[in-house]
Amino acid sequence: MKNKGFATIAILGIILGALIIGGGAYYLGTKKEVKDNGIKEVSSVESQKENNNEEVINIKEDTKKEGMKTQVNVNAGYQIDYPSDWYVKSSDTKIQSNGNYGYNSFVIQNTKDAVLPGSDFGLKTDGSYINISVDTNMNYANYEEFIKDPKTNLPESMKVQRLANLEMINIGGKTLQVFTGLKTSSSTIKGKLYNFIYNNKQYSLSIISGSETQFNKDKKVFEDMISSFKFINQEKLNEEMEIILYFGNSIKNPQSYDCNLVYPVKRKIPKTQAVARATLEELIKGPTKEEEKLGYYGTMPKETKINSINIKDGILFIDFSKEIENNFASCSGSYRLTSIGKTMTQFSSVKDIKLAVNGNWNMDEILQP
Repeated sequence: MKNKGFATIAILGIILGALIIGGGAYYLGTKKEVKDNGIKEVSSVESQKENNNEEVINIKEDTKKEGMKTQVNVNAGYQIDYPSDWYVKSSDTKIQSNGNYGYNSFVIQNTKDAVLPGSDFGLKTDGSYINISVDTNMNYANYEEFIKDPKTNLPESMKVQRLANLEMINIGGKTLQVFTGLKTSSSTIKGKLYNFIYNNKQYSLSIISGSETQFNKDKKVFEDMISSFKFINQEKLNEEMEIILYFGNSIKNPQSYDCNLVYPVKRKIPKTQAVARATLEELIKGPTKEEEKLGYYGTMPKETKINSINIKDGILFIDFSKEIENNFASCSGSYRLTSIGKTMTQFSSVKDIKLAVNGNWNMDEILQP
């Protein structure tokens, strides 16, 4: 892949103590071309290992489709990808009390104003919403057992209808008994519903659209979400891995006499295959309260989002939201890029890093003081 037009970051095994004066140019490795506000190209160099972080972590390529984000709900036991340009209406991951059961819901809609108060099902004709809801403490082996249980108090006609629409479907890598059907019988409102039980939880994945035309437009989004659905193994959530984050430090580098000095902090996070994304998210969060007492401070705007992160042929491609450029001055910008570079190249599989802002990879137009 050509370097022209891309923000490329390469890190030496040991950062040389080079003091950058004036434009605060970002120095992380052997420079081919440095302009007054940051590197445009850097040579590929060997990645680093520091502070005895000996574990070799192989970062896998992000398998999410482009333009998708991930909702992770540990308490409800699942994760699912959803389109980043849809509006998140509800994303609380806590389990709410609902009598003898617990309840949780994740709701997204195609536009912020998709819901029209007073309309049928509260939807505009060009509106759609998708709901992932979970009921806990459902002590049933499968959905058929749930339907036939007298305690559910389902009308007989509904029992017959649901039993007739049970299918064996692979969801989240499990072949499950799934009730499928239309969410509504309205002549205008259209929808689709998947209900199933797994690990004492009832999952309901549904889409409702304000018209058949809109449903036909958005059902592919729903299908992609269904195919991305994964169950989370709660036991494995207790497993941890150690990563290193690089922050500025007002005690070790008073008055910021060197805008490229960042310092390592070890952090334990839940073990994950998506280690690159998890590490970058921790970097964005910044230091803990205890670390702040030791002089550490974050270099990234906390409102920054990761649009996508992928690795190919040793190059880590990171596309940030526009917030990455907030308060991007000469010195603060150098800190920011250095912390990204050193943090992400702790992994031996990362040789170079290329950055983008909302899909723009042209360094002449992004990340400028």
